[in-house]
Amino acid sequence: MGINSSTNSSGIMGVANDAYLYNLGQNLLIGTGSSSKSLIFMTGGTTQSANERMRVDGSGNVGIGVIPSYKLHVVGTNPLFLSGVQTGAASDSVLTISNGLVKKLSAAGLGNWSTLGNAGTNPATNFLGTTDAQGLSFRVNNAQVARFESTSTAIGLTATTNNSSNSYAMGSGATIGFNQPNSFAIGNNSAINGDNSFAIGNSAISNADNAFSIGNGANANSVASIALGASASIAYSISDAVSIGTNAHASANNAVAIGSNTSAAARTTSNGISSIAIGTSAVVNSPNSMAIGTLADVAFSISGANAIGNAASVDGTNGIAIGTSAATGFAANASAFGALSSVSGANSTAIGYKAAATLANTIVLGEKANTAVSVGIGSENFNGSNREKLLVDAGTTTSYNVISGKGSINNYLQLNIQNQSNGTAASSDIVATADNGSETANFIDMGINSSSYPTTGVLGGANTAYLYATGNDFVIGNGGNNKSLIFYTTFANTGTERMRVTNAGLLPGADNAYTLGANGTRWSAVWSANGVIQTSDARLKKDIVALPYGLKEVMQMQPVKYNWIDNSPGNKIGLLAQEVKKIVPEVVAGDETKENLGMNYAELVPVLINAIKELKADLELAKKEIENLKKTK
Repeated sequence: MGINSSTNSSGIMGVANDAYLYNLGQNLLIGTGSSSKSLIFMTGGTTQSANERMRVDGSGNVGIGVIPSYKLHVVGTNPLFLSGVQTGAASDSVLTISNGLVKKLSAAGLGNWSTLGNAGTNPATNFLGTTDAQGLSFRVNNAQVARFESTSTAIGLTATTNNSSNSYAMGSGATIGFNQPNSFAIGNNSAINGDNSFAIGNSAISNADNAFSIGNGANANSVASIALGASASIAYSISDAVSIGTNAHASANNAVAIGSNTSAAARTTSNGISSIAIGTSAVVNSPNSMAIGTLADVAFSISGANAIGNAASVDGTNGIAIGTSAATGFAANASAFGALSSVSGANSTAIGYKAAATLANTIVLGEKANTAVSVGIGSENFNGSNREKLLVDAGTTTSYNVISGKGSINNYLQLNIQNQSNGTAASSDIVATADNGSETANFIDMGINSSSYPTTGVLGGANTAYLYATGNDFVIGNGGNNKSLIFYTTFANTGTERMRVTNAGLLPGADNAYTLGANGTRWSAVWSANGVIQTSDARLKKDIVALPYGLKEVMQMQPVKYNWIDNSPGNKIGLLAQEVKKIVPEVVAGDETKENLGMNYAELVPVLINAIKELKADLELAKKEIENLKKTK
C-alpha cells in the first residue's frame, strides 16, 4: 500500500501522486468484519453521499449508484453497455427486463405460435392468419378443407363461396354460386344460387334470391320462398311460397303447405295462389283457399274455400266445411260445421253432428231428427221440468265471454230482460253465482222489482232497482287510468253529481258545494292520519280585517268534561256551544230554536293565537320592569 511522489511517473503502479494497494502473495482480502456494515467505494471527493460509486453490503449484494436490494443492483442513465457480444443459437435464452428486474426467457418461444398451446396472448398482435389481402387456406392431405376470405368462409372438402361477399359454405361440396352475396350453404352438397339465401341440410338447395331451405333434399326454387323439411319443395317461377314438412310442396304465389308424408304421391300440396294446406295429405287446388286436416281437400276451379277437419272437403266457391268428413257440395257460399255435416244448398249453413242443409238460404242447427226447440251452447243438459230456451255452458273454457252482443246503431244497444208479471214477488234480475254459490249464498244480483212489489225490507218497494251481493267483499270501482267513479241523483240525462272517487281520493261533486254530514245526521267520529286541511288561500278571501278577539275572550271560556246523552262511550272534553256563542259567535253554527248547535273548534285557533301574543307582550313588559328594578338596586 503506498503513493507515488509528485515527480514519480514510473512507480510500481500509476503515475505521480497515485495511491495503490496490492500484494504479490495469495488472495488479497478487502472487507469489513461486520455483517451489518458495507464496503463502500468513492471517487471525486470525500463526501460519501455525493461521491459513493459502489458498495458491497453485508449480504453480498453489490450496488452501483444505489444501495443494493439484489445481488447486482444498478441504477443510472444507460446503466449497462456490452460490446463484442457473440451471436447465439436458437436454443439460447434471452434476457428480459420488467420494472427493472432482469429475467431470462427461452428464445425458442419468441415470435412463434406453439402447437402445444399458447398463453398470455394479445389479440391485437397475436393471431393466426395473413397480413395481406390474400385468403387463408387449410389443407388435409394437400386437399383444401377450409378457406377464409375477408368477407366469406368455406369449410369442408371442396366447399366454395366463389368469392361471394358475406357468404358462408360449410360441408363437403357445399357451394355458393358466383356473385351471390349474403348467403349461407350448410350441409354436404348444399347449394345456393341466389342473393341473401340459406340452404341447410344435405343436398339442400336454394335457387332464387331471398330463398330459405332447411332439410335434407329441401328445395326452395323461387324468390322469397321457404322450404323446411326433408324433400320439402317450392316450384319454380313463383314467389313468397312456404312448404314445411317431409315432401310438402307449394306451387303458387303466396301458397303455404305444412304437413309430412313419406310418400311423395300423397304429399301435402298447396296449388292455389294465396292458399294454405295444413295436414297429412291435405290438398288445396284453388286460390285464396285453405285445407287443414288429414286428407282435407279443396277442389279445382273455385276460390275462397275453407276445409278444416280430417277428410273435410269443399267443392263450391266461398264454401266452408269444418269437422271430420264435413262437406259442402258444388253450391256457392255453403257452410257445414260439425262431423259428418253437409250442405248442398246455396247460401245455406248446417251446424252440428250430421246436420244437413239441402235447400238454399237455410240454417239447420243440429241433426234433423232432433226437433226440440231448445238451443244448447256447450251443453245439452237442459232442466228436465222447465227446459231452457237457450242454455250456454262455458265449461272449462278460458274465454272471458259467455254471451256477447255487438252492433252499430245510433241509439243504445241493450240486453233486455223483462219479467212481464206484476205479482207482488215478481222482479227482473241478472244474477252471477260463484262456483260454491246458490240461490241463497255467494251471488251478486242486479234487478228491479215489479210495479206491485210491497215496500218491505231494504230492497222492497214498487219498481225499486237494486244491486247487492251475498258473497264476501263487494267491490265497486272504475279500472280506467285517471278515470273517476261518480255518484249522482235525479234523472240520468240531467243527473246531479253528488260525489266522485278519483285518483286523488274521495271528492264532492262540486267545489265548496256540499257538506259531509248534517245537523241531526252526524258522523260519530272522523279518523285521519294527517289531520284536516282547510282552504286558507288569501286569493279566496275578501273583507280581511284584524281579529278583535284574544286573551279577554279566552279567559271567559269555561272548558268542561262531559258525557253524551246518547250514551257514546268515554268521557269527552270541550266547550258548551251556548256559552261560546255569547263570547265568539262566529264559531257556533245552528239555530237553537230549531236545531242543535255545532261549533267549529278549528276557528278558535286564531283567537288562541291572539291570546298567546297578548301574553307574550305582557311577559316582555314584565321582563323589562324586572330588569329596571335590578338596575336601580
